[in-house]
Amino acid sequence: MIFSLTGFVFLYKKSRNIFPGILLFTMLNIYIVSCWSYWWYGGSFGMRALIESMLPLSFCVAATIDYFFRYRIKKVLMISLVITGIGFNLLQTHQYTHGLIHSFGMTRNSYWASFGKLPPLSERDYKVFDKYLLGVYMNEMTPEARAETASYNERSEKQ
Repeated sequence: MIFSLTGFVFLYKKSRNIFPGILLFTMLNIYIVSCWSYWWYGGSFGMRALIESMLPLSFCVAATIDYFFRYRIKKVLMISLVITGIGFNLLQTHQYTHGLIHSFGMTRNSYWASFGKLPPLSERDYKVFDKYLLGVYMNEMTPEARAETASYNERSEKQ
């Protein structure tokens, strides 16, 4: 996404004839997608609703790649960023598969409690993670319902 958003600058310089249409589509699409009250889109890893934007944004990515591949130092920087991004994506996919990134109950604090860590976490790390996980939903529950609800990790380990 970073390459596509920064690519608008390079697309404007390289292909001014398609720039306005792609910019307008992207702005409208992000606005419409952001207006939906269920911003987590049914519990998935990633923003599924923006998948339709991948085709027009690929022109921006292509313009970015074209710009960076003109010079050796920029080419090395771009390749390094892409490899780092792929590694980060693989790590987070692994974390999502093992329950360290939750599909709907993730909070900023629970994300940072599990950031960069490989499962299984230590007992202390799980307690910190569980403390913040589902915090939005747990705070709305009655004390009785909260007492009956086991931690997320206890539930997922039984499955």
